[in-house]
Amino acid sequence: MSTDPYRRELRGSGASDSRTRSLHRERPVFEDETSFSWDDDQRSTAAGHVVAHFGDLTDRAIAFIEGSEAIVGCVAWVTEGRLLDALAGRPVSLVVQKEDFLRPDQEQSTAWQSMLRDRYDRLQNEFARYTFPAPLGLASYASDPTLEGVRCVGNHNSARSAAMPRMHHKFLVRIAPSSAGSLNPTAVWTGSFNFSKNAGYSFENAVELHDPEIASAYLDEFARVMTLSEPLDWEQPWVYPEWRIGT
Repeated sequence: MSTDPYRRELRGSGASDSRTRSLHRERPVFEDETSFSWDDDQRSTAAGHVVAHFGDLTDRAIAFIEGSEAIVGCVAWVTEGRLLDALAGRPVSLVVQKEDFLRPDQEQSTAWQSMLRDRYDRLQNEFARYTFPAPLGLASYASDPTLEGVRCVGNHNSARSAAMPRMHHKFLVRIAPSSAGSLNPTAVWTGSFNFSKNAGYSFENAVELHDPEIASAYLDEFARVMTLSEPLDWEQPWVYPEWRIGT
């Protein structure tokens, strides 16, 4: 048989879902179907305090969220309805990348934008800023200490430049609040996976890190990024923090 990879007999059948073009539906041609189990699109391996995930990660991310009393994190884009519904079931505070479609003052909004804003409005945070590590715990501490469920940070790419620095984190921190009101980070979800529908069709990876010390480091990073954040109804295209360190 020819080794030319473009000969039809050596190529896979293509995506069975012509609408999504999900990469998880792609497969090579097998001379012997028993030689390898290809059609496993949710692959996880646990070792010690770490769980590695590959394939369609949406269900795995939902399971992590639903196993958490509370969630904080930085995720560049959060647009997948099922994930937003899972997040709405507990106290949550997220930072996302600054984008036009996040603004609630858009004169011409699509049905998708309206749906997204409605779901964002359902995300509620019950933790005051001063309960978080510095610098967030020191930010404008004499003013209203409430913190919205979703805020944004970063530079808006108004000029559509080929390259623009972004808030490109993709992590969640599992929080176990104490009866005294303190935050106890216990685990982290992180990796390449954005919380979008398209990410569920893409080759992505994620790991769960069940270690309080590592989770504390991610909580510190969340506090640092959140300190620079703005409301979703942002005013300036560049980073424009709402709070200062101090009163």
